Amino acid sequence: MNRRIYRSTTTETVRYLYDGWHAVEERNSAGTAVKKQFVYGEGLDEILRMDQYSGGSISASYYCHTDALGSVTALTNSAGAVVERVKYSSCGQPYFLDANNNLLVDGGGNFLASSTIGNPLLFTAARYDGETGARTASPITDATGDYYLRNRYLDSDKGRFTTRDPIGMECTSCPSLFVLLCFQFNRRTNNPNRLVFGEEVKSPSEVLIPHQ
Repeated sequence: MNRRIYRSTTTETVRYLYDGWHAVEERNSAGTAVKKQFVYGEGLDEILRMDQYSGGSISASYYCHTDALGSVTALTNSAGAVVERVKYSSCGQPYFLDANNNLLVDGGGNFLASSTIGNPLLFTAARYDGETGARTASPITDATGDYYLRNRYLDSDKGRFTTRDPIGMECTSCPSLFVLLCFQFNRRTNNPNRLVFGEEVKSPSEVLIPHQ
């Protein structure tokens, strides 16, 4: 099925266990210890919950709240309290916020490059390969990660897939994000005539958080 079974960075190696197309478990480099588990609904990429493990047992559970595209926009803990929110640029670059919709930046005013609670499932519930650390306040030129979409990767900085669709269909031969967004939106809303994109974010001081 051409699934990615592990990912190595300069700091760690993560191994993935699958149920069909869904990576439902992350393990350490040796494959002996569970790090995270993911619970999905009946639909493709319908993420419901992320469980984090420590010492062989669940240490924390987070429940995923999604928008019409299936993108994760908020996570709540077992008590129902919001612990993290996420906004996106038109092509999926994530911007992490606290429970009160305050944009999260580091001490130098840089955007965070990854979720504060380790959630990798973001835009359209795809897996985001964000690098560890911060990204500068110019996301158009300083993107730090791509989305893994099974047979190819999405560059959220450029809004394009990095390769052509290997299935070879004419309608997706152009490595465009538009086809993916239309599919996700229409599948979840049954409204083929309307597609809503987010706003581009240029710097922390210019962020406009739309009303919910």
